[in-house]
Amino acid sequence: MCVNGAGTLRAMLADLGKAEEHAAGIHVIEREADGVCQQAMELLHTSFSTPIDRGDIHLIASRLDDILDHIEATAQNLWLYDVTTARPEALEMATHLVEATRAMKVTVDALCAKAAVWIFG
Repeated sequence: MCVNGAGTLRAMLADLGKAEEHAAGIHVIEREADGVCQQAMELLHTSFSTPIDRGDIHLIASRLDDILDHIEATAQNLWLYDVTTARPEALEMATHLVEATRAMKVTVDALCAKAAVWIFG
């Protein structure tokens, strides 16, 4: 979901004429991510054994949620303050954000795959 949020923010910066629409889309993504994070926390608290330290799982989930919170706040500010043009540096930063979230996704997916092997053998 972080990748989707970052990509939507980048699209928003490229087309600020549709800022409200992009901000609304990011809001939906962030709310869905909140639900996933809540489910992960509930599962964490009801699981007897975890393949990764509980504190690490909690930290990863919280930080992923924080990233989307910041993406949403940025989108809301761009829309609310009626920003009409984005500097090239902002677009470049958004591109780096997309790349970083993709790298994070690869890492988290790898952790999940290792955890599945540990759980299911």
